[in-house]
Amino acid sequence: MTTTGVAGKLCTLGITTLGVEALLAQSDVFTFTGNQGTIDLTNRDSDWWAEHISGIRDWEISGEGLYIYNDLCFRKLLYHYTARTPTTLACKLILSDGTYYLSGTCTLTNLTLPAPHADKATISFSLKGTGPLTPNPTS
Repeated sequence: MTTTGVAGKLCTLGITTLGVEALLAQSDVFTFTGNQGTIDLTNRDSDWWAEHISGIRDWEISGEGLYIYNDLCFRKLLYHYTARTPTTLACKLILSDGTYYLSGTCTLTNLTLPAPHADKATISFSLKGTGPLTPNPTS
């Protein structure tokens, strides 16, 4: 069986506000993290082996990239920070057999804009999901 890798540049991240999506074009890197807790069911009949079932799930996306002063997506992130409102995140992954979309509502938990005197200005951000992350392989 042959496997085909996917270049990271084929994965895009967008923020949707009022039905309008803006791609985070200046992003150098973003990381999706999905977590799933466990519920311990270990008891005296477990024969000294831990037993558990799946528990609560959560997700987040963090990233960094260039600061571009007129970038629509950065302005959307800044708007959601100042308004203290959740936003809809759209994550698009280009796979060898098609495009795979993930979407969900999230809250901006961190937005950093370092601007060193003799180097490029950058941004970094963290978005924490609230509710489910919905896969939609056919969009």
